[in-house]
Amino acid sequence: MLPENATPKQRALYDFGLRSPYSLLCACPRLGKTLVAISLARARSAKCLVVCPAYLTLNWVKEIKKWHPSAIVTRFGAGKEIYSVFDSDFVVMSYAMVQKSESIFSWADMVVADEIHALKSISTQRTEFFHRCLFE
Repeated sequence: MLPENATPKQRALYDFGLRSPYSLLCACPRLGKTLVAISLARARSAKCLVVCPAYLTLNWVKEIKKWHPSAIVTRFGAGKEIYSVFDSDFVVMSYAMVQKSESIFSWADMVVADEIHALKSISTQRTEFFHRCLFE
């Protein structure tokens, strides 16, 4: 479900993602990983959890609405109370917020970790939490 004007690199990432339910879409900045992730969630009809630095949460909401206008998006920003999401297609939250809502991982069919360098040190609480939630 990529747009017709998708680049060959985006098509390759998308095709790989369709074939590989557990995959990492790694590419250089500005190659369109966001569009690929949104398109994969749409193609899979997956409930998608997007975890990113707080400063990118609004950008993710904007991109989801651009590439999947009918999607229902819930964004949990700093200071917001986290509630059960039953009607959303996408949930967008920061790395700090997701640590307050472990149950959100059981809701999701697909998890996108943007700016993954936020989890670069395997011994930090954030990284251990994220790995454990994905594993469980």
